[in-house]
Amino acid sequence: MPPILSILIVDDSHDDALLIARHIRKQGYEVIWERVDTAEDMLRALHGTRWDVVISDVNIPGFGAASALSLYKELGRDCPFVVVSGIVGEEAAVSLLKAGADDFVLKSNLARLVPALEREFKDWQVRQARIQAEDALRASEERYALAARGANDGLWDWDLIEGGIYLSQRWKDIVGHGGDIGTDPEEWFDRVHPEDKEEVHAAIAMHIAGLSPNLAIEHRLRHRDGSWRWVLARGMAVRNIHGRPTRMAGSLTDITANKLAEQQLRKTTDELTNALASKTRFLAAASHDLRQPFQAMRLYQHMLSEKVEEPTCSKMVANLGEAMSAGEALLHALLDISTLDAGIVPVNRSAFPAIDAVAAVAREFEQEAAARNIRLRVTGTRDMVDSDPTLLGRMVRNLVANALRYTPDGGRVLIACRRRGPTLAVEVWDSGIGIAPDMHEAIFEDFVQVANPERDRRKGLGLGLAIVRRTARLLGCELSLRSQPGRGSTFTIALPRVVPAEGPNVVRLPSRKEGPKSMGPQHVLLIEDDEIQAAALQQLLDVWGYSVSLAATAEDAFAYMAGVPTMPHLIISDFRLPGEFNGVQTVARICNDAHRHIPAIIVTGDTAPERIKEATATGCRLLHKPYDPAVLKATMEAVIGPEGAVARDSGRRE
Repeated sequence: MPPILSILIVDDSHDDALLIARHIRKQGYEVIWERVDTAEDMLRALHGTRWDVVISDVNIPGFGAASALSLYKELGRDCPFVVVSGIVGEEAAVSLLKAGADDFVLKSNLARLVPALEREFKDWQVRQARIQAEDALRASEERYALAARGANDGLWDWDLIEGGIYLSQRWKDIVGHGGDIGTDPEEWFDRVHPEDKEEVHAAIAMHIAGLSPNLAIEHRLRHRDGSWRWVLARGMAVRNIHGRPTRMAGSLTDITANKLAEQQLRKTTDELTNALASKTRFLAAASHDLRQPFQAMRLYQHMLSEKVEEPTCSKMVANLGEAMSAGEALLHALLDISTLDAGIVPVNRSAFPAIDAVAAVAREFEQEAAARNIRLRVTGTRDMVDSDPTLLGRMVRNLVANALRYTPDGGRVLIACRRRGPTLAVEVWDSGIGIAPDMHEAIFEDFVQVANPERDRRKGLGLGLAIVRRTARLLGCELSLRSQPGRGSTFTIALPRVVPAEGPNVVRLPSRKEGPKSMGPQHVLLIEDDEIQAAALQQLLDVWGYSVSLAATAEDAFAYMAGVPTMPHLIISDFRLPGEFNGVQTVARICNDAHRHIPAIIVTGDTAPERIKEATATGCRLLHKPYDPAVLKATMEAVIGPEGAVARDSGRRE
């Protein structure tokens, strides 16, 4: 069924009116129309029928489009008013459009008429929807005013045409004024804090321009007593049928108490953050200063242990080594904490059988467990997990060390890998002393230990479980604990399981690997400004059969490299050096000047996160002081490569 249009045609020619009606009908509409040519007839027609559109000719004896349009507006009709005429001047057409006509169509070009009507119908529908929305808004405002009085909010209503603003009594009370505030909008804006004025004006301007759906702006207003009140101003603009804003109304909420609470919370948080940063810097500096003498002592103790044969002296050297190991363990634990807190520990994920990483860790504790008659066993499935095998090994290592420490001689420690739905649970069981429920959370904090009030270093440092928790968070895996006093403990690491692989249920511990093979004579450039450490390390390298060139500063190293015909096989440099360059920068410049890569090891006693980030950003190997001489030797072998192949390939200058 075609759409129906009711049309009032203002024209003195019946034939022209019939022509217009027929043309519209040909375009697919059912037309109901009436023609009038006097003001009396038009007034009667407008009162008697609701018309969809009024179409008027310009020149009608005694009447015309201008008079028809004026009468149409007086009666408040809002349907489209379109002028259709034969010949009319441009000035008359413009005058009618300015007076409120919606469009102008020539009778000689009626093809434009229906598209023009359809466009005006759409615009009329938009206007109707806007009017309905405004009516709904007014009703909503009335309801909101009632709610605002209950919520103790102030109300405001700004006439954007006349410029006046209404401020409710509650609005005035918020800023400490009674009835002595006028209707000028500046009564509001003059009270805005200078730092907030620009933002407030911008928010209002954006909403008036239609660039934001509503107004919501937090700012400060000056109270009568001179203090500042934080407020939240919310509102919405009311627009006329042309989309122009005519008024804006809303509420004002006093949020001073909330803001003061936020500021206090932010201050407290900042203080805690600064305290934590100070603690981290202190530990980093203390660790660096302690590592320096520890490293020299470790090198000399190692060389001394290989030369002393008298039993009493050998025992003393061994005891010295144990004391140094305890100190080194503390420093290495602090280093682990620092790197995890700095967020610089790389995660290298891969699919691997978790049981392999677990078994490798268990092998490290085989002798300790056997010496105390503790049954250490590994069991479980060979299912694959998606994780970092190195970091998983570190976590299990700390858990096993903790289990052995608190398990009495003759007890049991079990490491198991079991399926738990989509995850693989790596569990460390022990038959030790157990942990009270109120300590289940505290034991993961730094330096917290169970049953060690005397701080016996042989019972650990209280950092192992803190490191485990940080590493679990880094890997994104769940860490849980089940324990009761006197009944042992079970720590569980839940890892995402991938494609399972069937295999034996019980895994045998792998046999020990052979130590690093000795290397032939090679040339090392040693850059170290600490005379004691430089002398100790040079003596150790001499014992190992290396030829060593020593430089105390970066400038000494540059001068040495400028005068030698061949490259060193390896550079060992301290990170902190006197002068402009640190160890990383020194190695980089040497390689750049030589136009080739030279293997390098950077040694550092600095645990500050920013220092560690800078060192690990290079391709150099990093050793933290104090390091074990055996670790240094193995690292040198790994960096230089089998039989010094890398060094020989890059040994000559081009």
